[in-house]
Amino acid sequence: MDIKLMTYSLVAHDRAHRDAQLQEIEGKVMNFLLEHVEHIQNVSKHPDSAPPGKFFDPESREIFQALHAGSSDDFLASVGTLTKRLISRMTKATKPGLLVSLRAQNGAERLAAVLKLEILEPTGATLQQLGSGELRLSAVTDMLEKPGDLQKGVLVTSALPADEAICIDRLYRGARYFPSAMGIRMHPRPKEAASTFYEAMQNCAPQWVEPLVAALPKVRPGPPQQVITELAQHVSGMEAHLQAELIDRLERAPRPVTYLDTTRPVTRIIEAGEITVKGPAGVMYQTVKITKKPDGGWQILIDSPEEPEISHR
Repeated sequence: MDIKLMTYSLVAHDRAHRDAQLQEIEGKVMNFLLEHVEHIQNVSKHPDSAPPGKFFDPESREIFQALHAGSSDDFLASVGTLTKRLISRMTKATKPGLLVSLRAQNGAERLAAVLKLEILEPTGATLQQLGSGELRLSAVTDMLEKPGDLQKGVLVTSALPADEAICIDRLYRGARYFPSAMGIRMHPRPKEAASTFYEAMQNCAPQWVEPLVAALPKVRPGPPQQVITELAQHVSGMEAHLQAELIDRLERAPRPVTYLDTTRPVTRIIEAGEITVKGPAGVMYQTVKITKKPDGGWQILIDSPEEPEISHR
């Protein structure tokens, strides 16, 4: 894999944007950046990784297409737009970093990546020298997060549809300024997608949760519409309006669900004051009942064919 175009700039809260310039790519820098790109590729192939994200709008897609396949001027224009977007979304609590943009060729595959590399021990002098261009990237690679530790990055390749991108954001449930600035809507990881599905069932059809959970292992993993349609074939009385509501809830989730792994185990957790009851969701729905008491309060009943084991820790 070879990097064909590369540039970088310092990004921090309230920092003035400077026009990007193409940079020379030295051997040390080439290897450092390619290891980051390969890390993103490897993470995306892991079974617990989220599926590729989708661009919010045509503008964001076109920005990355220019980064990926446009002229060198198009490449720099896209970098400028993405840099401005990112700085505008950073706050005082956001760590400064180097935003590295590159285009690479790997045989017949073309790739473009945007990496926000965190500066591990930023000092005022270092930030000033990076911002002015006095320090070259080759001089500070030891100060940047190492390949494998990347917090935030985007990768588009000719192997993906034009409206998709692989996006990494280690603060998965926290700040989401990076994917927002890149114009990418991220999707949940398989376990989170399964949890979102269970919550949707509980909220819109609590009376159907137990039979739906029992039927779930009988259907194939796939897009929500496929999974829910097949579930309806196993659950008598699951009408079209309920199927449509479930699909709609998954599509409107903060991280829209695009794929359901019906083999993915999910833990159901019940918290009542200082007491927590948890276990595999399928077993919990069949054996644990929650009822409201007529005189107030709630009751949790566990039905077990075996004598419970008691220990103190």
